Amino acid sequence: MGVNVLPYVPQAPSAVPVEIQRISHEHPMHKMPPHGHTFHELLAIRSGTGFHTIGDTVFKAEPGMVFLIAPGVQHDARNLGDVDAWVILFLAECLEEASTLGSVLERLFQQPVLRMTRPVSLLQTDFRHTDDVIGKMAEELAQKRAGYDIVVKAHLQLLLVQIARAAACFDNAGLPSAAKGADQDWINAVFSDIDTHFASECTLKTASERLGLNASYLTTKLRQLTGKTFGDWVIERKMIEARRMLGNTAESVSDIAARLGYAEIESFVRRFKAHHATTPSQWRRAAREQTRLQP
Repeated sequence: MGVNVLPYVPQAPSAVPVEIQRISHEHPMHKMPPHGHTFHELLAIRSGTGFHTIGDTVFKAEPGMVFLIAPGVQHDARNLGDVDAWVILFLAECLEEASTLGSVLERLFQQPVLRMTRPVSLLQTDFRHTDDVIGKMAEELAQKRAGYDIVVKAHLQLLLVQIARAAACFDNAGLPSAAKGADQDWINAVFSDIDTHFASECTLKTASERLGLNASYLTTKLRQLTGKTFGDWVIERKMIEARRMLGNTAESVSDIAARLGYAEIESFVRRFKAHHATTPSQWRRAAREQTRLQP
């Protein structure tokens, strides 16, 4: 039996093909059988837990997770449970004027679903930003002030770039289309090794030994397929964990540096500042201030 494909039918007239809804356990989506659609759907989990089936895979839906379902991909939201979430429905024409965003959005939409082995899970501070942006988009769509269509499309494009960048860090959503089949399996194995060992023995030498690969071949091929070397990806993973620990724990900067495998705190601070244009302590203060101001 084929997939039931739903057309884009907006609930209210609009100059831009974007619709935003807030869903809870009472939303009609929870009663819909498995289906696909002719439009893109972005599901951002705000609170609560449940399960979301995409294709033949069941994912646990938790706060901070973002699912992007492309046209024609079957999904089943009947088991989302008590989640509170944003749902954005939009047509691809919203991105036609985003040529300057080029490769980021192109890579994003080469994936049938924004995931490789799991949905994107944004950091707490990143998701608060996402939540705020979607709220502003919903307000613009409701009030329809002059230029609202331009504002909504701009917010949507920036939101997708943020998610694509987060996915590219470790969900492989930033890979060029050439990374398919055996190459995809190879990259998954390399990323899995980095994910396991990034805070300890994760040099090019140790990783190549664990994977049974020549070190030069490993980093050269990884750069060809992803645009980054093995060392670049290790640093990316360390920075992801650094932001998580700075935002969600009370551990000192020196303790975080040690946990991430930096022998000297100065080395960690230099690396973090090079990536974020601010020090770890400044980043933490900004994150806490954002939390304090959050309604």
